[in-house]
Amino acid sequence: MLKIYTDENVEIVIAEGLKRRNIEAWSANELKNIGLSDEQQLVYATRQKACLFTYDTDFFNIAKEWARAGKIHYGIFYIHPLNTTIGETIRKLKEYAELFDLEDVKNQIIFS
Repeated sequence: MLKIYTDENVEIVIAEGLKRRNIEAWSANELKNIGLSDEQQLVYATRQKACLFTYDTDFFNIAKEWARAGKIHYGIFYIHPLNTTIGETIRKLKEYAELFDLEDVKNQIIFS
């Protein structure tokens, strides 16, 4: 089962909702990782062998740079916040966490 780390732009209730559904999840906000650059957020998630969930499209360019440099990450989940509710986002991320393993999402960006 995947672990999910949410960046600082994501509502903390998403990580909390995932935890209530037995998914290992935590947020940049609860860890006081506020103010880290987007790349530092991805580095943190990678060190934890966690997927990063974000609303921030800047991560697309970072992932492309990492691919060119041969760096790995354990997946970036992107859901546009205007296309979903918090509850739907939690359900979708729970589904991903249960469906995929690290090899499935390694160096991937998953759009929903």
